[in-house]
Amino acid sequence: MKVDIGIPHELWGKPPAEVTQLKSQCESLLERHEEDIEHWYFHRQREETLEEHLCRNAGFLKTEEDRKCLDVKGEVDKKEEL
Repeated sequence: MKVDIGIPHELWGKPPAEVTQLKSQCESLLERHEEDIEHWYFHRQREETLEEHLCRNAGFLKTEEDRKCLDVKGEVDKKEEL
């Protein structure tokens, strides 16, 4: 039986453009903040999560207004645990 799903055979093994773009953005972020990530890994990972370190302490989120979203996320996470 032949099944045609509308995707050319040569594209079956390739990720979609969105995945490729996300991978590229992630690699760029890692390169720009490699030192911050290394510092957390070797010195801070027992005291705080990577998210806390990067977003609150390393300056990913520049303003207090931006950091408020972390507090909201924390409240949602706590409710989900219950």
